[in-house]
Amino acid sequence: MTKQSKVELTAFIMLAGFVAAVIYNYIMGLYLGYRWPANTFLYNPDHPFADFTSPVIELAKGPYVGFMYAWPPPAKVIFYICRFLPPWFYLTVVLGGLLFYYGKKVLQYVADAGSPAYRATLLLIFTLCSYPLLLTVDRANNEIFVFLLLFFAAERLAAKKLSAFSAIGLAAAVKIFPVTCLPLAYAHGGWKGLARAAGYLAAATAAGFLILALAYGMTPLAVLHAMREVMTNYNNVYVFVKGWIIFNHSLFDLFKVCAIVTCVLLGRDVPDAAFFTASAGPYFILTALLAAGMTLYMVLREKTLWKQITLCVIMMDLLPYASADYKILNLFIPFCLFVNEKPGRYDLAYTLIFALMMIPKNYAIVHTLMLSIVVSPLLLIALAVLIMKEGLQPDGETRNSSHLSV
Repeated sequence: MTKQSKVELTAFIMLAGFVAAVIYNYIMGLYLGYRWPANTFLYNPDHPFADFTSPVIELAKGPYVGFMYAWPPPAKVIFYICRFLPPWFYLTVVLGGLLFYYGKKVLQYVADAGSPAYRATLLLIFTLCSYPLLLTVDRANNEIFVFLLLFFAAERLAAKKLSAFSAIGLAAAVKIFPVTCLPLAYAHGGWKGLARAAGYLAAATAAGFLILALAYGMTPLAVLHAMREVMTNYNNVYVFVKGWIIFNHSLFDLFKVCAIVTCVLLGRDVPDAAFFTASAGPYFILTALLAAGMTLYMVLREKTLWKQITLCVIMMDLLPYASADYKILNLFIPFCLFVNEKPGRYDLAYTLIFALMMIPKNYAIVHTLMLSIVVSPLLLIALAVLIMKEGLQPDGETRNSSHLSV
């Protein structure tokens, strides 16, 4: 497929998916009288931007309070700084910065050719109809910083710049999950590249612990203990329960759906929270093996940058116990690189999966069970399998390796 055909097919699916979701939610809310979450594909409208404003408010009580925001110390430091700023100001800076950067990348990688009207149309579709972007703005989640840092890292890797490794380390410091991107540092910089990324991760984390400890008159160890306690509370409330998190696409939630449906079909009792808590250990081992296998494949076999980044993002999104849909935003990074690649054998399949991941799929099935909880992880699995299948074929290894010596 040509670049134009990839972009236009993706734009069509995004527009159609967005319109279909709006019509569905409109009917569910206005005509059938359903309340949230069946009447919108976004979070509860009573609490906009809560993933940023709530931790800022909580920090008035301590570095780790409540049961939701167990984010690493560097993220907490950002929220702590925002305590001294009016909400309208820091939200404008953060969300305005995201939208400006995202729009700039659309024009740079996706809508970089054609008439002004054509480019403007693509820009509108890829912004206003992008489900992960809308959800990220709606929540104002600090995934914003991960996205900015990983996009910067991707561009620096393509340009063979050492700053790519620093950005990968900082992204992992902000939200832990991007540690799955550390293999990128090794693939492009060897042990020195990995050490640089790990060094930035360690330095930013240590600095975060120290700043929080000084700000609240605590020891760094006490801050760590409080963080672990909040993380445990979050898992107990949102992860190890018989239900599922709405707007989620983790493999663990897919497992929960399958377990519950299987028990219902067999006429057995629905698994309780204790069952899923006991499943956490085996699931961790399984995902560790999957991550190890994907990492080995990426380092030893895969040489195409967009595919390497895609596999890292899939590990980051699919394997944790909980993975909210705003994390899908990071798939836009390899997508921008993919559409600029020369035509390939599986372009149509890749384009369809990328496009389907960017549309709302929050169609209610039963209560808070959404279609996306089942479909999104299956799409990510299919994408990973397709990449590795192509790479393991005799002629599948890409020739344009971009190893960066440090």
